[in-house]
Amino acid sequence: MRKTLILLAAALLCACSANVKKEAVSKEGDNEIRVAVEMNGADVVSVSIDETEEGVSKKELGDEYGLKRASGIGKEWDEQIAFLESYLAAHGAQDLLYDAQGRALNADVLSGCTISIQKYVQTYAQALDTEN
Repeated sequence: MRKTLILLAAALLCACSANVKKEAVSKEGDNEIRVAVEMNGADVVSVSIDETEEGVSKKELGDEYGLKRASGIGKEWDEQIAFLESYLAAHGAQDLLYDAQGRALNADVLSGCTISIQKYVQTYAQALDTEN
């Protein structure tokens, strides 16, 4: 009986702590933004953001996307999105401020991500709101 109760308690604890993946997709013209958020309870564990342009993933393009040479911080699109993903996982989006072009005004974000992010953050918020 005692072993059964211990096994039942362990099973319940494992079920309660299982990570859940929430996803959202938004469209902007022909582009598609996909955001996946891995949650453990109410905590964000990880965030993945990608955008396809004419069916091609910007993450998959990597250096071929060509943003690095125009970037004021010398980072490619995928590097800036990786920074944003880490930022959202650690801090959330509630304190983010944007300029008229959707770029962050927060210095801690601008240190690693100077691209327009508002559309990505909106899709992130949609993912958080999905029921699983």
